[in-house]
Amino acid sequence: MNKDNEDKKKIEELPASPQPMLEPNYFELDPERRDFIVNYMAEKIDKFAMGTPAIVFLEAARPLSFIGGSLMWGAAPFLDIFINDRYTKEIALFLEDRKNIEILIEKIESLEYDRVAREKIAKQEAKKRALAEGKKPWWKFW
Repeated sequence: MNKDNEDKKKIEELPASPQPMLEPNYFELDPERRDFIVNYMAEKIDKFAMGTPAIVFLEAARPLSFIGGSLMWGAAPFLDIFINDRYTKEIALFLEDRKNIEILIEKIESLEYDRVAREKIAKQEAKKRALAEGKKPWWKFW
């Protein structure tokens, strides 16, 4: 009798089966989550200074982004083996809306502009330090 009560407790402790299709916003990407995805991707691209190639690729692939999102939905059962279902859904929803691609491109451009400006300022300061130390630029032989 005691074993039956333990089994009953275990069954009652199990969480309810998730039914994602019943969630009210299943087919909408939360704006906060979208901003997180955009910032994460843009920072990774900027970290490796791949802004220009990424922008060219995104501009070229923008018309196909909806197809990419649809392929993600189709490949979701297979991708769920390697990637969490939540991330697969978020990536598919992100790709389906072309506005998200435009927001990503704008973010990459702004980070690229900031990085190039910082590098330019650093070069100018290095030149000033070198001249202050009395070093001549290599192209001045006199």
